[in-house]
Amino acid sequence: MLILAASVLASATPGLPALLALRTTAPWPMLFLGFFTGHLVHWTFEHFFYDALCFAVMASRIPRRQLLAALPFSALTVSLPVILFHPELPSYGGLSGIGCCLFILFAWNLFKHIKPLAYLAIAGILLKTIAECACDRTFFATTGFLPVHAAHFAGAFTGIALLFLWDTMQAFRQMSLKAQKHLSSKCCPVPQSFGEGGYLMQVRALFHSITCQENTNA
Repeated sequence: MLILAASVLASATPGLPALLALRTTAPWPMLFLGFFTGHLVHWTFEHFFYDALCFAVMASRIPRRQLLAALPFSALTVSLPVILFHPELPSYGGLSGIGCCLFILFAWNLFKHIKPLAYLAIAGILLKTIAECACDRTFFATTGFLPVHAAHFAGAFTGIALLFLWDTMQAFRQMSLKAQKHLSSKCCPVPQSFGEGGYLMQVRALFHSITCQENTNA
């Protein structure tokens, strides 16, 4: 909700939209600031309404840790294609790129026990973005701005990349814990402190168990 409140202020306060929007010709300090603040700026009420509605619904179903990681990361990855592929744009604003990222996470968490529906929802957002690109328009907010399809694609693929990263980390964590339990029962025990403190400690514990097994087999 803080993001939406900040978006209202950024969009409705005279002078702030021009200052906070992502501007491709801005000096580097302001350009970097716009990578994050530009998403708060909306050009019309319709533009804000659809973005805010989607953002509020999707953010409510995403775990807090995922949301806090996804917001800054997607803000950066959505802004980069705007700079790289649309240098002709005077400015860029809106939450729709980040919203595409959040939709991927929303669908995955909503249908986490029914994976085919999750895959169908993810395919749906990609097909919608492709259709909008082919028509060179958006299907919801349609007036007061030019659609930037590269930002929507970037947001969607950022969400997919984050899911892959989190699933890989979870799989590694489970593999590490399983290896610790299996190997410590056959050779020397894994120090308890190695199993605490996150993934770095899990890596140390896994290597400790592997080394222990090699010493036992030698």
